[in-house]
Amino acid sequence: MQTNIDDTEAVIPDLTVPDYTLSDITLKDSEVEDVLKILNPNKASGPDLISPILLKEAVSQLKFPLYSDGPISTLKNFTDLFDVLPQRLTYSYDLDMYYSHFVTGHGDPMDIWYPFDWTLIPQNNPSSEEPVYITPNLISHINPNIRLILVIRDPAERLYSHYLHKNLAINIYPSAKEFHEDVQHAVSTFANCTNRKSLRACLYDTVLYKRLRAPISSGFYSTFLRDWLKVFDKDQLMVIRTEDYEHNIAGTLMKVFKFLNLDNVGPYVLEKMACRELEYKTNYRSPIMNETRSLLETFYNDSQRDMVSLVEEYGIDLSLQPQDGMASKINCTRFMARKPLVSKLKRKKVKRYFISKKNATKYFRNKYLPR
Repeated sequence: MQTNIDDTEAVIPDLTVPDYTLSDITLKDSEVEDVLKILNPNKASGPDLISPILLKEAVSQLKFPLYSDGPISTLKNFTDLFDVLPQRLTYSYDLDMYYSHFVTGHGDPMDIWYPFDWTLIPQNNPSSEEPVYITPNLISHINPNIRLILVIRDPAERLYSHYLHKNLAINIYPSAKEFHEDVQHAVSTFANCTNRKSLRACLYDTVLYKRLRAPISSGFYSTFLRDWLKVFDKDQLMVIRTEDYEHNIAGTLMKVFKFLNLDNVGPYVLEKMACRELEYKTNYRSPIMNETRSLLETFYNDSQRDMVSLVEEYGIDLSLQPQDGMASKINCTRFMARKPLVSKLKRKKVKRYFISKKNATKYFRNKYLPR
């Protein structure tokens, strides 16, 4: 670039060097994953000459070596999240009423199966092939009276959904054939481990898990559930099948309310809960191949049979009781049929203001009303 400005006698300013330094930065693997996923693949490479396409498509493999090991946060940081939740949920805009009691909890599917670095727990032997103390032991130490809800589904369908949701494939839009190839590789890799070690040792092998192209280890429900039942009483744990929930949402919700010792909600609220649109829908560009399903059914066969035995051994009730009068009257077809009529109306954007009784703070929301 050329310029007409004469800077031959220009003086470089004297910059003051700050008296502090940034010692280190600690990142979580999820934070690295979030950053890599928003990269624009159409941009040019940076000074490291690494293509953003490579970084984005290989995010599931690159996030682990890129994040920092070490302490991420304290237990207090985690529990503090629940202190502010009731304040944020004091007022319900949808129901136009105040609440004084809320049930808060933590929902994470990985809590039951993810093979975290259990060697960091002092009570475990780092040289052992499998842990003695794991996540349920830690939770029981902090909250022994906790109520736990485990939602399971067909392991093959769960794996395919997980595979697509986490973008674990090389391609941005993986095909069913690519999923099949990754499952074959994962099954072979996992079989090599079980030939040398026990099934439980392979399931808690963090190095093995990172080598799997598809997270097939997460479908061994019986092994993980047995570990949790060694720590918690069966009355503290409720198991729900996704297939039952989809077929009978209202009945499942009422069973959950009873398990948590909560009062039943009214018919209007129950209908809104049972008929609400899904927050996330898996984008199945192509259904799972029959060859893949057959392979996974064989792979999970022993675990599924063990799950049946485990449920019978501990007397875990998986059935849904017949719906009562209120739940049986819910008709989501009628509820969803009203939505297109409203969407066709001309709408006007207005502001509604609300005053919080607790801290006299003014809130407003945009609400669309028919003209």
